[in-house]
Amino acid sequence: MASAAEPHILLVDDEGSIREPLAQYLGRNGLRVTKAADAAAARQALAVHAVDLILLDVMMPGIDGWQTCRRLKSQAETAGIPVIFVTARDRSEDVSKVFEAGGIDYIAKPIEPMELAARVRSALFTKRLQDDLRKANTDLQRMEQARKELVGMLGHDIRNLANSVVAFMQLVRIGQLEPGHMEYDELLRLSESNISELLRLVNALLDVYKMEEGKLEAMPQVIALATLAKRSIAQVAPEALAKGVEVTSSLPDGATVFVDDGLIVRVFTNLLANAVKHTPSGGHVRITSARDESLERSIVVRVEDTGPGIAAEDAPHIFDRFYQGRGRSRGGTGLGLAFCKLAVELHGGTIAVTNPGKTGAIVQFTLPAADRAAAAA
Repeated sequence: MASAAEPHILLVDDEGSIREPLAQYLGRNGLRVTKAADAAAARQALAVHAVDLILLDVMMPGIDGWQTCRRLKSQAETAGIPVIFVTARDRSEDVSKVFEAGGIDYIAKPIEPMELAARVRSALFTKRLQDDLRKANTDLQRMEQARKELVGMLGHDIRNLANSVVAFMQLVRIGQLEPGHMEYDELLRLSESNISELLRLVNALLDVYKMEEGKLEAMPQVIALATLAKRSIAQVAPEALAKGVEVTSSLPDGATVFVDDGLIVRVFTNLLANAVKHTPSGGHVRITSARDESLERSIVVRVEDTGPGIAAEDAPHIFDRFYQGRGRSRGGTGLGLAFCKLAVELHGGTIAVTNPGKTGAIVQFTLPAADRAAAAA
C-alpha cells in the first residue's frame, strides 16, 4: 500500500466533466488521486505509481473497462489492486460482469459523492486487512521453514559435539588415552569446549522462547562491568585456547552497571564465543567500553575481533532468530545472537554491528550505568 495516511487512488474516466470533480472530492477526503483518461494512460500511471485502488469507468473509447480490468488481473504486479467500476448501466447482467472481470464493487452514475467515499474507504480498509494477512502468512511460512532448518541444524550440531566428547571418554575408558599422552590435554580441552557450546545452544534456545513470551524477567543489581567480563572470558577460555585466540578485556574497574548479572554474562559469553569462532588462529578478541552521556547514562560496550568481519547485507539481520547469513554467520543456529538482542533490550539497551562490511567485526551494545538506576530512583 502506498501510504497508510494517504492512500493512492487511480481514477480512470474519459469524461473530464466527471473525472475532475471526482478527483477534487476524493482529494478533499484525504486521498491522493492520479487521473487517467483511458486504458493506455492508466497503464502508464501504474508503471510509475504504487496505487491502492482503481476507480475504473466501464464505457471508454478503445479498450473498455471490462478488458482493462481483465488485463490488470492477469499481470502479477497489478493483480492485487482492487478495482471499483463506475458504470451508467446497472442491469443484472452488467453487475455480474463487474465480478467476472475481477472487480470488487461498482458505483452507478450519476455518482453520489458520499456513497463514493464510503465505498472507497471500505475497499481500502479491506485491502489493508488483506495485505496484513498476506504479510503475516508469508512471515509464518518463513518462520516455519526456519524451524525446520533449525531442527536439522540442532540435530547435526548436537550429534557432532556429543560424538567428539563420547569418543574422548571411550579412549580414556579403554586405556588408549591417559594423562601425559600428547593428545590427552588437547582432546580434553576440545571436549570442554564442545560441552560449553552445547550448554550455550540449549540455554539460548530455551531463553529466546521465554523472553519472547514474556516469561523471563531481569533481576538487576549493581555490579562491576569488569567482573561480568571476567566470568565470560573464563567460560570461553577452553575454545580460545584450543584455537589459539587471545581474549582480553580493557574494561575499567570502576565502571558499574545495573543489570541481571546472569543474563549479561551470557550476552558476553555468546558474543565472545561467536568472535572466537570466526577469528583465525593467532587472532585477538577484546572487550572495551566507553561512556556516552547522550545515551542517558548508559555504558557502551564493544566486542571486537580480528576475523574477516560481518558482511554488510548480514549485519542488520544477525540478531534475528534463526537468521543464516551468507558470510561468517552461516553455520550456527542463529539463537545465541538472538538471545543477546533480547537480553540487552530487556535492560533498555540496544545492540548492533558498527562496522558492517569491514575486516574485524565490532559488536556494540549499551547497558544501564549504576548511577542511571540511582537517578531513576
